This record gives sequence, structure tokens and C-alpha cells, in this order.
Amino acid sequence: MRDSRLLPIAVVLLAVAGCAEGSAGHPDVIDEVPDVPGEDGVVPGEDGGGDADVEADGDGDVPEAEEGTDGGPCEATGPELCNGLDDDCDRATDEDFDLQDDPANCGECGFACGGAAHAAPACDAGDCGLACDPGYADPDGSPVDGCEYACTRVADVETTSGGTCDNGIDDDCDTRTDATDPDCSTCVPEFCNYEDDDCDGLTDEDYDTDFDALHCGACGTVCPAQDHALPACTLGACDIVCEAGFANTNGVLSDGCEDDCVPVAIPDESICDGVDDDCDGGTDEEYVPYQCGTGLCVRDSVCSHGMPVCEPRRPPASTDATCDHIDDDCDGEEDEEGDCWCSTAAECDDGNPCTSDVCGADLRCFNSPAADDSACAGGICCGARCVDPLTDGAHCGTCAGVCGIGSSCSGGSCGCAAGLLNCDGNWGNGCEVNGVTDVANCGACGSACGLHGACAASACGCVAPYLNCNGGWADGCEAEPATDPLNCGSCGNACGINASCSASACGCTSPFLNCDGMWSSGCEVNPGSDPFNCGRCGNSCGSNSSCSAGSCACSAPWLNCNSSWSDGCEANPTSDSNNCGTCGNRCGPNASCSSSACACYTGWGNCAGGWADGCETSLTTLTNCGVCGRTCDLANASESCGTGTCSIVSCNGGWGNCGGGDSDGCETSLTTLSNCGFCGTPCAPGHASGASCATGSCNYSSCNSGWGDCNGSRPDGCERSLTTLTDCAVCGTPCSLANATESCSSGTCTLVSCDGGYGNCDGSSGNGCERAMNTSTSCGTSCGTIVNCTTLPYVGTTGCSSGSCTIGSCASARAECNDVVSDGCERNLDDNFGTCSGASSIGSVSGDTGSGTITRSSYGEMWYRFRVEEDSTSSVYISFRVQLDVPAGVDYDLYVHGGGSCSSCIRSGTAATGVDEDVLVRWEDTFAIDDGRDVYVEVRFFSGSTTDCGGWTLTVTGNYAVGSATC
Repeated sequence: MRDSRLLPIAVVLLAVAGCAEGSAGHPDVIDEVPDVPGEDGVVPGEDGGGDADVEADGDGDVPEAEEGTDGGPCEATGPELCNGLDDDCDRATDEDFDLQDDPANCGECGFACGGAAHAAPACDAGDCGLACDPGYADPDGSPVDGCEYACTRVADVETTSGGTCDNGIDDDCDTRTDATDPDCSTCVPEFCNYEDDDCDGLTDEDYDTDFDALHCGACGTVCPAQDHALPACTLGACDIVCEAGFANTNGVLSDGCEDDCVPVAIPDESICDGVDDDCDGGTDEEYVPYQCGTGLCVRDSVCSHGMPVCEPRRPPASTDATCDHIDDDCDGEEDEEGDCWCSTAAECDDGNPCTSDVCGADLRCFNSPAADDSACAGGICCGARCVDPLTDGAHCGTCAGVCGIGSSCSGGSCGCAAGLLNCDGNWGNGCEVNGVTDVANCGACGSACGLHGACAASACGCVAPYLNCNGGWADGCEAEPATDPLNCGSCGNACGINASCSASACGCTSPFLNCDGMWSSGCEVNPGSDPFNCGRCGNSCGSNSSCSAGSCACSAPWLNCNSSWSDGCEANPTSDSNNCGTCGNRCGPNASCSSSACACYTGWGNCAGGWADGCETSLTTLTNCGVCGRTCDLANASESCGTGTCSIVSCNGGWGNCGGGDSDGCETSLTTLSNCGFCGTPCAPGHASGASCATGSCNYSSCNSGWGDCNGSRPDGCERSLTTLTDCAVCGTPCSLANATESCSSGTCTLVSCDGGYGNCDGSSGNGCERAMNTSTSCGTSCGTIVNCTTLPYVGTTGCSSGSCTIGSCASARAECNDVVSDGCERNLDDNFGTCSGASSIGSVSGDTGSGTITRSSYGEMWYRFRVEEDSTSSVYISFRVQLDVPAGVDYDLYVHGGGSCSSCIRSGTAATGVDEDVLVRWEDTFAIDDGRDVYVEVRFFSGSTTDCGGWTLTVTGNYAVGSATC
């Protein structure tokens, strides 16, 4: 604090110097000077020998009060300022300022106090301080973190008699509630205050002032945060920790982490070099520490700015009198000052139910805290104390459950006071945020009001004059309506292009104009170059013009011949026949303007020589053809000058324009053999004699031998040969003989050869090869070998192939087996061959053992007999199977007489044509009797025929009982 005792003397001296003698209306200054103690504390005039007057210059004379420093009168310079001068000449200096409580002039003029978070600057007795915002308190007394505690103070202290020690509220805002507050309990959780708050014989043991950013080097010393850096404490000195991506390159703490962090190629955070290799905000975080110190002072080394450093902790106690086998004073001995000798555990009882009292083997008492949460009367044991976990804010729910500032414990759970929030999720530091007013957490954690935003009653709002035009609070009140061209005066009111916003109103940026009156399109017009708003809004330069420097001008080559800009530069002097080359120069009728010069239309001429009557003469007449005075008269022709060029309309009869040019007329006769009727058309009829063109048409006298004039056209002569198959001897007479190859090479139609399968059997060539030799009724290789194939015996259908008969099918019940066509289908399939009594024996099979078979193949009808033997005395049945595989196209039936005779137990198979037959038979085996028997089989023809001989195969299989019919 500055010494305020010097201020009255300074006031007096400044007052004496500020006013001169003779100031009208003012008494002498000396009469107004108060008694001021001298350097020895004695006020002049009060010791009986001093003079009450003050000498300003030391010569014994007292100057007049009205005399200024320059000897003149006091001249007022305006209202009183805090500057040590009598600015208003009222004989008082700085009288309007209280240097004891003015935060702008605290202790002395111009010394302004600074504010902090949740606090305004304040001045008390000439010393700067803080005035906390409503709902906040400054329990740590540090100006660095401002009023850091969200709390409303309602009492100076908490008292049991006042009922504030059990209401769950931090009434005096000292960060302790009820039983954790020293006002309410003798032993409370430890503060950092150089006292043993928790009565354990140790002082501030829960705080490490070497590394605690809130108590750095000493209790209450708070380390400040800096730009892009968090506060830190290293070995009792304030430090910073950079945010990820930033670096403190210059090593200065006050400007924070001022540079971007550049990661190294191969990061290694285990090396103590003071470099954040991976730019994650942590420096040397993988450094492996070593230990130093003894007892409770043992601590790991740290890497500080690239140097490994290890300093033991400060001893939490000056002596070690606690019987806990711990070296509390860090002198290498345990409990050396305590009365710890004992003979029994009873002698070690300290009366605390939350301690374990043991008399050790070394006859010393050892009083150690019982396990946390062990039962004790009224609560749980925590650190050798019995607490109520339902309400104890320092042990809420569990021993480790601390309800920090702004919170209380109810039912074993921490909760925030009204309006406060626990945004970091850590109850240890309590409800660190006031959600009613915190712009970063307004109404809810993380709900930030953003730039130019304010929080009141837990809702975000804008600080005047800013507006939140996009509706989101992430970027806060982003619009300044007084100057924001996108939100000018109000949200969404955009000034558009080439415009700005001033005093909440849109205006154009020079030289642009807002000609459409709409700010959404801004100042859309540049009057210096806009041909529709040239020099001012609405001044249009019209077509074929431009605007330059705010004035209309014609674009080359256009002219403004009517002197009006409403239609622009309407005349093009290069093509305008009324203003050709210059305004008013007319070209007249039948003329146009080209390249700024008059010219006649095609077909017209200015034969008179003046442009007043234009191009008066047509140049498409026979007397003025193409050029004035040129005549059009061509030989042997009718002529015309309709196009301005003398040309042939038609040639006179017998003449032609064979040269192709009109200038010499029709110069060629068309009655010659080289130009007959037409230019370049010769008269040379083919295969004829006596050519002529006397009439202008090509003609001849006669055709050459073997040629004919088949098309009747004389110019191409006798164009057709009369020795061809289409024109044989006479035009249009073909040479075509039946089933033959013919020729007309001699002018006569003759037979050369017969087609395959035909013959010229009557010897006449006129009817060609009249006899067919490839049918079933006429089949042969020559006229002398022809036969009728349908007469072959027993055939159904026949054919003829390469002159030989073929059999397509046989008659019913017949088959072709010997491959001799001449005897037809010689095999009879319905031949009634054999009888049952004369059946041919084909052997035997066992009917009750094995699976023996008999096979026979034949064709036609047949009777067989075979024996079915009994070979086993244990079988129940005797059985067999007969199969008949039949050929395609023939229907054979199978009859089996299984009863031992030709007429007993007949079983049959009568399937359709081409389908195999299958008969199965069995009978019971009588014990001790030979039940073998003969079986008779008939293969009987039913219908069909075949050209493939019609063979069948019969197979007998013994001992085949499955599915058999019983005989």
C-alpha cells in the first residue's frame, strides 16, 4: 500500500503553486492550509514556538495564494481532474476523487485496479481488490483466478446455534459445508493453511505446494493461465502446460504458448529434453523418474524444461510423535518423539473406534487407521475418523467421495446447489460452474454463449449491439448490425454487392448505385460504365453504344445520326444506305451501302453517273447486259440476259453448244457421226453395217450374222447375240430341254447330257430326257435296267436310291433278314413253329438256391421247356423269372405254363409293340418232397413287322421269388 501520509502535503504545495496573489474573490491560500505534521510528526504552530504560516521558498516570506506559478492569477482549465492540480481554481486539489475507494485512482491518481473472472475491480483503503459478481466468492483470496467459487454468501460463519452446520449449504462460502467446516467441527478435512485441520499431527499433508497450481510454493498462491496454455506448478514455481498443437518457443511464461508446435520426425517422449515431440500438449510424458527423500518426503523426480530434477517434499510435521511407524518429519527415524512404549494392546488404546491399536514386537504402540468403511457408531471410518457418509461432504457415500465447493452431500450422493453445475464431472472440485451466468456453460454444461454473448438466468443473450442472426450459440452473437453488410440494422438485412453498412443503414460504395432500389442485389450499377445507367440511374445509352466515365458514346462504327440516345447509335455507316459513310449520305434506289461506300444492287447500274437517282438502269436487258451499253447477240441460238450475263436460252435446230461457253453461241452441227443429235454423242451402232446421222438420229442398214436388234433401238445397233440359251437363233427364243443340259453355240438348240436320274429313252432331243429312273416304279441306272420296285415280295413300302430298289417297310408279320433286296421280306414272323408237346428243352435252373440263368435268341414263334430244380431242404419257396427282350416294331407275347404241364398255371406277358415281357412264378416247397417241375414257355407273335430281322432274346433266371405269381 502506498503511503497516504504524504498526500496532504502534496495537496498543499500544489495548491500554493497553482494560484497567484490577487486572485479576485478568494481569501489568501495560507488561511485555508490545514496543519500538516512535519517529518518529525509535529504540526507547526502546535509546539508553542512555531509559525503557522508555511514558507514555500524557504526565505521566510509567505507567497500570496492568488499568484500563479508564473506570478499571474489562477486560470481554470475545466472540471477537476485527478492530476495533483487545482484545475477549477476552487483552492482545492483533486477534491472530486476519493483515492481510498476509487478503483480508477486507487491510492494515487491514475493507478487503476484490474478486474478478473466473475469479478469487477475494487479499491479499499487505497489498496486494489476485487468485487465479486453476484453468486460468486473468492475463498482463496487470489486475484489470479478472480472470484472462482460459485456461491452466494448468506452468513459470515456457519454455527451450530444458527442451524447452518447441518443444512447442507456452504453459507459462508469458504468451500466447506457443515461437518467439513472448521466453524462446525474441530477436526475437518485438511486445508492448505499451515495448520493441522484434520487433527492427525500433520500439517497440510494433502497438498503438495511443489506441484499444486492452486497452492504453488505456498498456500493460496494461484498460478495463472496464459494464451493456449494451462496453469501448472513445478517445484514450487508457476509454470504452464501448452495446449495440443502449440509450443512455448521463447520460454517466456507471460505470453503463453505463442508458436505452432512442429512435431519431430521420430518422436521419443522418454528423453528429458523439454520438447513436445508429438505436439499433443505433453512434454517428455514418458520420462522414467527416480526417487529422492525419506519417510513421508519421498518423491519421484520430474523433467523440468529439459532437466531431471528431484527435490524431497517438505516435512508435514516438525516432530514425529505419532505412533504409526511412519517417518512423519522425514529425519530417517519413526515415531522418535512419541511415547510409544507398551506391554499390552490395551495400553495403546487411544479411544478412537476408527483406529487399530497394536503393541508391536518392539514394545511400541502402533495406532493405525482402521480400514476405510469399517462400521462405527453412526457412520463409517474414514482416515481414523467416524463420519456420516449420507451427509458428510468430505466423505459422501464413501471415504473418497468428496463433494467440493458449491455442492453438498445428500443420501450419500453429491449434488449441486441451485444454478451451479459440475461440468468437469469431478466432485472433488465441486460445482465449479455457475450455470446462471457462465457464458461457457449457460444453463447446462458445454452450452456456450459464444463471442459477444452473455448469460443471464441460465439463458444466452447478446451483448448490445450484437445480434445472433444464425440462431446458433456456437459462434455467439456473430453479427454487429451497425456495420455488418449481411445483417445491417437487423438480422438477414443484407446490403448486397458493392455496398457497405454504416450506422445500421446500407449505403453504396463509390461509384456504385442502387438503381433497382433493392438491397438484396446491392449496388448493382457502376454508372461510369453501365450503358443502361450511364452517369445516373435510368440513363440508357441505347443499342450499339457504351458508357465510359459516365457518358454515352457510340461503338465503332455506329453513329447517332438522330442525336437521340433513346434508340442509341441507330446508324451503321458501313451499311446504312441513308447514312453511308456519314450521317445523311443517301445511296438512292436499287443501291446499298457497303464498307461505307454506295454500291448498286446486283442487276442494276448507275449508267447516268449520279447517286441522286441511285442505280437507275437494269443490267439484265439485251442492250445493257451486265454492263452499261453491252449488247447480247449469240450465233445459231436464242439468248437472254436475265442474270446480267449474256447466255444461251436454246440452240437452233441441228446445232449444239458443244464448247460449253455462251460467248460463241451454238457452234457445232449435230448431224455428224461424231456429234449425232447431241454434243459428243457418236453414231456407231454395234454388230451392224451402214451407219448414218443425216437426220440427227443414229441409224444403220443391217445386222451382222448371229446378232439381232432385240430392243428395237437403232443407236446401239444389233446388241444381242442369237447363240445364247435365252436368245437362240431368234430374239426372245429360249433353248431349254427337260431334265437335261442343253447348248445353242451353233445357233440351234441341241441336247448335251441328261440330268441324274433321267434318261432320253425315246431317242428324241426335242422333249429332252423324258424318262425318270429314280422312283419306286421306275428305278434303274440306264434305260435298259429300269424295274418296278413295288413288285418285290412281302414289302410294304419301297424306294429307289442311285438306281437300285430299297425296302422302306415290310408287310405285316414279315421281316427282312438276308439283306437281299430281290427276294423282298423273306422271313415269316407268324410261322406257328412248334407245339407244347414238341417243345425244345433248354436245360434247368435251381429254384431255391443261387441265381442261375438260361438264355436263348431267335425270331418268329417258338416253344421251349426247362426244368426248375429243388436243391435246398430249408427253402420255403421255389421260384423263377422269364424275360423276353423284343425288337422295335414287333409285338411278341410271352406265355409261361408253370404248373408242370402244357395246360396248368399259365402266366403271360402281353405288353404293347416293342415293349419287353416279364413273367415271375413261384410255388411252395413241400417238406421231404422233391417239388421240382418242368416249365413250358411259348413265344407267340401278335403283330408288327421289321426290316431288321425281328430277333428276340429269352432269359430264364432261377430262385427269383420276389413279386412272383404263385402256381
